[in-house]
Amino acid sequence: MTADIQTTWSLYTDWLRTQAPRTAQVLAAAADDSVVSGLVDELGMSVPTSLETLLRITDGSTGDDAYTRILPGGMDLLSARKISMYRNRYLVIAEEIADDDWWKPQWLPFAQRFEGREGYLLDASNPTCPVLKYTEADYPRMVAPSLAWFIDDLTSLAVNGTSSDDSPFRGYSARIENGAMYWERQ
Repeated sequence: MTADIQTTWSLYTDWLRTQAPRTAQVLAAAADDSVVSGLVDELGMSVPTSLETLLRITDGSTGDDAYTRILPGGMDLLSARKISMYRNRYLVIAEEIADDDWWKPQWLPFAQRFEGREGYLLDASNPTCPVLKYTEADYPRMVAPSLAWFIDDLTSLAVNGTSSDDSPFRGYSARIENGAMYWERQ
């Protein structure tokens, strides 16, 4: 799985650098050992291999307007610091509203909308670590069997213009303008 994530993410970022260099610039540098071990300490649990692999490639994205969104739907990748921050914030909310199903300790957000509570998480309680999508109004639901599958589908959509039939990105297309990528709903 690690090799798949590295290979597929490399295809995506190589494509971004040549087709949308302004967008590619928002990808942060790789997380080092101290960042990853700090995340493990903050979470009080191990980080799934797939998430650690992604963090060691890029520690999130730092966009602040439409052309800097790495994922469709206005989503940014979260840094290790933000993964811990949002997870802890959502656990507090779940406790305050007395709803253990609203957010679970093993759910690790890795992408989120710039504004609002909507994004993607890994379910670390499951050995395959499926990807779930969460929104303000709904409980998280599975959208991809793994992070590797999720990244492969994203790469296929960006590079080839196609996604799988059960893609979380279904209905989106990438438009390139002035060196920037914009995700549009079809």
